[in-house]
Amino acid sequence: MEKEEFQIKLKIPEFVKILDETVRTEVLKETEKRIKPNIEKEFYVTAKEVISEKLEILETPKKVSKEKKPSPSKKEETLLEKTKHCPKCGKEIDAAAKFCRFCGAKL
Repeated sequence: MEKEEFQIKLKIPEFVKILDETVRTEVLKETEKRIKPNIEKEFYVTAKEVISEKLEILETPKKVSKEKKPSPSKKEETLLEKTKHCPKCGKEIDAAAKFCRFCGAKL
């Protein structure tokens, strides 16, 4: 199977743009080498999440049971109170967070 690649465009910080072309190229290559494993891992995890979400949307609705669902336990309620969802990316984050650890949005 042929290996496919996914390209992401990133903005280059101003302080990198002012470097000599040779140095800038060297800095960009080293930066790519260091961040690529993290980006590939995040891409893998995110792709699985998106596929899972899409499959949930495509699944046929299950019959709603008339039985009353049990209310969350105290432990579950405590966990729910300690987290919130990022308004930008929707990921679950710590309730006390000032920035989203996934997308960097200010909360």
